[in-house]
Amino acid sequence: MSIKVWTDKAGKKLTFKEFFSRWKQGVEGITPKQQVQSVLYGYWILVGGIIWGIIYSVATKMYWLSCMMVGALIINIFGLVGIIQKSAFIKRAEIVMNTPMVEHPKPDYIA
Repeated sequence: MSIKVWTDKAGKKLTFKEFFSRWKQGVEGITPKQQVQSVLYGYWILVGGIIWGIIYSVATKMYWLSCMMVGALIINIFGLVGIIQKSAFIKRAEIVMNTPMVEHPKPDYIA
């Protein structure tokens, strides 16, 4: 049995164990913003595929499949809306976190 060997950017050969160790480190380093962006791209591809499936199933007169695809489209659009809202929230939170806090002077009546 031969061992699958991957190479890194420098050309050094990596074993299965080394490869997945590095892969795990990379996955653990993903930020929530990056995670939401990748899920968002995946949803757009999924919705596009479902729409294509609906068009194809109607064209081939498989109406039973069209009904199932429409149901899947509705469910996935709700998921897409949720991910879009989460993405917008993360962007707003990032803006707030990067805005410097301003010290307001205390009123005279507070010691």
